[in-house]
Amino acid sequence: METLEKNEKEFLDHVNKEVADQFEQMKKGMITQDQFEAGIAEKTAELTAALETQGMELKKIKETQTAGKRKSFAGQVMDSYKANLDTIKGLKNSGGMVTLDTKAAGAMMVGSSNTAGTQSVVNGEGWLNTVDPVWGTPTHRNPYLRNLVTTLTSDSHYIKYVDMTLKEGAPANIAEGVAKPKVDYLLTVNTQEMKKIAAHTRVSEEMLADVPFMESHIRNELTESINEVLEDQLLDGAGTTIYLRGILKWATAFSVTSSVNPLFFNTIENANRMDVLRTAIAIIQTANFNPTAIILNPADSALIDMNKLNNGAYELPAYLGINGVSVKGVQVIENAGVTAGTFLVGDFKKSNLVVREDMSIRVGYDGNDFSMNLVSIIAELRAAHYIKTSHAGAFVKGTFSTAVTMIDKPTPAVE
Repeated sequence: METLEKNEKEFLDHVNKEVADQFEQMKKGMITQDQFEAGIAEKTAELTAALETQGMELKKIKETQTAGKRKSFAGQVMDSYKANLDTIKGLKNSGGMVTLDTKAAGAMMVGSSNTAGTQSVVNGEGWLNTVDPVWGTPTHRNPYLRNLVTTLTSDSHYIKYVDMTLKEGAPANIAEGVAKPKVDYLLTVNTQEMKKIAAHTRVSEEMLADVPFMESHIRNELTESINEVLEDQLLDGAGTTIYLRGILKWATAFSVTSSVNPLFFNTIENANRMDVLRTAIAIIQTANFNPTAIILNPADSALIDMNKLNNGAYELPAYLGINGVSVKGVQVIENAGVTAGTFLVGDFKKSNLVVREDMSIRVGYDGNDFSMNLVSIIAELRAAHYIKTSHAGAFVKGTFSTAVTMIDKPTPAVE
């Protein structure tokens, strides 16, 4: 940039000097006015060419500075949409679909807001209106599970994983010359099939060129909606036919009895929700796992915050962290996707999401779209989910009302 500015100044000084010299020559009668004007035209052409060259150099610098900056998933989709806009319009005659290419999957969870400025338009009555470019679209829950679980990629339709369980034997101390104890493991191969989550919407042909509208429509009505379904199934998918099997289908139910986790059975005075969560953490740690998160409905989290002592003072949560409420260092995450009155505590690194096709966007004509001047937009995602059988103990699920009863110390009967 400094070099360009220096060259620009030197060139302008040169042009000014040439013009001034020719003007003095014309005043002294050394050249005619026509010759002077011809010289001015020549220098103007040189200046224009120099400015055009400088503009191209500045563009190269800008492109170099911005190269390597990773765009969000939405940005990649819209760049591809703009690049293919003419092709999309041409589909009305040729038919078929256009796939909007994007790069790697990672930034898909980013949902930035539209910061475009307002636009002024004149309505049919001649009044000047200001149009807010941000559409009032349906709201979506914030994704949370994809940030917690282990994410893998695959190009196969099936994902196989191995469960290893101890069949017999154990290591032991032995004397010299004595046979070593045998340790035998049972290996079980399991399979999960990739499941597809898809959505389809239509827009009018007139909207094709409205890039801000299309960006909002694709992000809010397709990608975020699909991600919300994925989150729901990661948590509680049925695991049958076309559905992912969710964490709750593998998780161990909260259980405290005289024989199961007996140290907590009817031992906690005035037990509450916080006591239940602390007990669940201990149960998971006893099974040799390290819980990474607690998932609650916002209503249950609020009830924990509003719990009061007998004197009416707030009983603050037992543990507070820099990132908000945590129980024994385990972060509490609130999300409306969790059923109120329930909880899930777990080592979420033991939950495996395998993605084959992270988000494919296609635009084209389908069915009677052509006759109705409509264009179809299809988005789809393919993934599988599993937790190894030996890792089921890394998750504990339950209902607060039932769990409190299990750990609460009964009030002695009054004689």
